[in-house]
Amino acid sequence: MTDPQVANWQYLGATFKSENNPDSREAQGMTTDGSQWYLCSNGSKRIIVFDDGWNRLETISPTSTIWDAWWNDPNRSTPADEWGPGQDNPHLGALCIHENVLYI
Repeated sequence: MTDPQVANWQYLGATFKSENNPDSREAQGMTTDGSQWYLCSNGSKRIIVFDDGWNRLETISPTSTIWDAWWNDPNRSTPADEWGPGQDNPHLGALCIHENVLYI
């Protein structure tokens, strides 16, 4: 891996700040598609969508179909006896956008 030369980086200021709320707890990062920003929170188990002015546009939560798919996935890394349907143990990790698809 090449040296990212962190010593040469410039501080531009805080672009987004959110503290002491369900979405900031265990926030997994943010990404953008160029027009909207997406914050993924493992604490609240949802994705919050913002515009460039940091106005909340939408909140996306897993549906019961997604929870059931997590629960019934035979390839999940967490043993079945550690959590059950409806519990908040599945991990929502860092998110990214590739070719207009949001991945978590």
